[in-house]
Amino acid sequence: MNCREKMKKPEYRRMYEVLKKRLSENIMYAIMQVFLFDIIMSFLITSGFFPVYISNGSAAGYVVSAVLTFMMLVVVFTMVYGLISSFTNIILGKKIAPGGMFSGFIENSRTVFNASVFFSVLVVFVTAVSIALTFSLEEKIIAFFSFPQIEFEHPSLTPELCKKISDSFSLCMFFSMAFSVLFVLLITPFIFTWNVILENKKATFKAAVKKTLFVICGRYFHYMGFVIFSCLKNTVFLFILIFLKALAFQNNFLSLLIGFFAFIQCHTIFSKAYFCIPIYYFSFLSVNGMTGGAGNEHSS
Repeated sequence: MNCREKMKKPEYRRMYEVLKKRLSENIMYAIMQVFLFDIIMSFLITSGFFPVYISNGSAAGYVVSAVLTFMMLVVVFTMVYGLISSFTNIILGKKIAPGGMFSGFIENSRTVFNASVFFSVLVVFVTAVSIALTFSLEEKIIAFFSFPQIEFEHPSLTPELCKKISDSFSLCMFFSMAFSVLFVLLITPFIFTWNVILENKKATFKAAVKKTLFVICGRYFHYMGFVIFSCLKNTVFLFILIFLKALAFQNNFLSLLIGFFAFIQCHTIFSKAYFCIPIYYFSFLSVNGMTGGAGNEHSS
């Protein structure tokens, strides 16, 4: 396979029709799966830092936490395989595989494990680069964001401590932004790895990466455009809800109600993003007449 070959690109409109139909039929399942995944992921990643707390910040505690956090990342990405598997089966009109989100622990475990380790290494790399950027640009970041210290003022806090909190908040915000952007940019070339493995259970990790790079080659921004196109309306609505919640902060009931709708919109966005992966992958195979095009963009 040569990525320079002239290949057709799937149409946004037709893919979005499949997305709307499948999501409308499985909206609650999708939202609950993403919500459950978020809870488990948060618990696993947080537990990775536990050794630091119980060791009072000792060097050994940091080493154990680093190793444990990496192991937790491998578990998280194995769960991502299960999540993609479930959403792929929904798109293709098939029964959800036994185990659902946890199917990666029993299906083709060697290849899934290798892919999970690769994605975990990618996260470590992105984290390291984000930290390096944050500390190398520390003064500029603090000057640019410069959050008013009044936001952190408290009778028990000294002005110096308020400034430290404000500066730390600025650095954390920059780190989060840098990490998110870098992670999306670097993981997108490998975004179809799970679908390649799902399509061919005997595929090795190397073969899966080779095919996903072939699919994304020359279509990187076309795929990202489809994700943005699919999630744009919900994203705009989410920002409107966040703005309304800020206005209604004194009304507990109204604030809670708006918060609930914001929660639904947020997890709908993530559900759509996950659905976009198999839809684009199988649509690309279909429009180019490649093996594995069953359950393509014409599925309904």
